[in-house]
Amino acid sequence: MKLFKNYFALVLLLPLLVLPLSCSDDDDSQEIVTPTNFYAAHNGVWVTSFSDGSQNLLDIYNNGWDSYARTSNSGCWSSPTSVGGSTTITDNTLDELIAVTSNILASNVFSGDDLQILTDAGYTYISISQAYLHTSSTLISFAQIFYAGDFEVELLTISGNFGKQSNDSFDTCKSEAENIVRIITDEAKIELQNIINKL
Repeated sequence: MKLFKNYFALVLLLPLLVLPLSCSDDDDSQEIVTPTNFYAAHNGVWVTSFSDGSQNLLDIYNNGWDSYARTSNSGCWSSPTSVGGSTTITDNTLDELIAVTSNILASNVFSGDDLQILTDAGYTYISISQAYLHTSSTLISFAQIFYAGDFEVELLTISGNFGKQSNDSFDTCKSEAENIVRIITDEAKIELQNIINKL
């Protein structure tokens, strides 16, 4: 499976939530605040791999994450550029982070024949529903569902697991991540073609 254009740039749009670490002035001990959100409960570096050898990395900290991608399973990590849109978090607990992103230009994610069929069906924008779930102390399961328009026609689903890395260090590249696009499923193309035929 290829990385879509700016794959995890969408998650960079998520609002940042702050969870402070408090210290007592009376002694040198630190009181660690119990995590209250998904980010704080999953601090560290998490990686997922795809069948084409490409990978995504989330560097999660208490109030958000930074995302990176690479087209192979070795080498440096690049920070993707934003695909735009507006993201709303609908749930952020210790065990799940659920969000929706809408008003993403279709041309920021799709190209070629896929972009043309979307345009012909009257869709210039897409939306994405995404979920990240705590599966274990070393595994985050995720799913992203891409839709034409405002969650109207399901185009494709990307799902998998992020594994927690034992080491929090990684090398970043000086260049931006490659812009690779996603391919719409055959079923979605048929549905879009039916919409075009009705126009």
